[in-house]
Amino acid sequence: MRLDTGPADEQDLVDLAIFDIDGPVTDPSSRRIEDAEILDLTLDFIARRGYVAYNTGRASVIAHRRVVSPLLERAEERGIKGDIVRRRVSVFAEKGAVTSVWDDGPGRWSHRIDPATVVPADLGGEVVNLLRSDPEFQAYIFFDGDKETMVSVEMRHETAGPTPVPLSPDTFKPVAERFAGEVRQLAADRGYRDLEVDCTTIAVDIQRRGIGKDLGTRLAFAWLDTLGKRPERVHCFGDSKSDVAMAVEARSIMGRWFADADERVVYIHVGEDLLIDGGFAVRSFPGTYGRGTVAYLRSLS
Repeated sequence: MRLDTGPADEQDLVDLAIFDIDGPVTDPSSRRIEDAEILDLTLDFIARRGYVAYNTGRASVIAHRRVVSPLLERAEERGIKGDIVRRRVSVFAEKGAVTSVWDDGPGRWSHRIDPATVVPADLGGEVVNLLRSDPEFQAYIFFDGDKETMVSVEMRHETAGPTPVPLSPDTFKPVAERFAGEVRQLAADRGYRDLEVDCTTIAVDIQRRGIGKDLGTRLAFAWLDTLGKRPERVHCFGDSKSDVAMAVEARSIMGRWFADADERVVYIHVGEDLLIDGGFAVRSFPGTYGRGTVAYLRSLS
């Protein structure tokens, strides 16, 4: 990918918001947008020369169904032309392995899978067998069949069994960490040297090394570059430790252009309390998820 390092005209400077989806946009438990104000505030951000990148571990189809489509529906309700919004929205799914941007030529969303990011085909079956081998795993976790490049399991809405109990990220975390540990051992036993296992707020992802929220961020900058735009401010929304990589990468790229890059990149954290120190501004709304996203977006109005 190419990122121009020359001077930018003032009219080409824009704001960029990079959103993780689960947590900052959709509720971790229901997986839906519970606070519709997020949609209105995102549209207001776009109206102020803003561009939006959804940088998610989710499958592209899920990102479109749960976030992009509701955003476009809300734009239509407000009388905002859909094409204006589509041109300013991108999706970097499965942590940068799958790219979806609006293509004016055919008038549809593109869908590109990076073949180098696809995990071994037989690994999915082995992970399913591991899932079925442990009653606690079965009770708390289900296999995510929507992914095209990685192998993922996800937190159930409630425990499986005769007396279901609602689940939350806090109750899911210890089970997910134990599952992740067993998957790491499985991968090592099978000789998979270029895989890593990432625990997020509601999922465990088995992925190729090199993908991640930093890759999704680089792709978001490259997308703007193809449009002839450059961000003068970047707002990164996350709720887990791996999301911090968005702000770290954004700060690195912005440092090529701006001496005060540390003031132009903000990481907005809405998950469990986390110590964050990366040479960029931090706004923390611990445990608030979508409500924290709304509070920060309101502050930009």
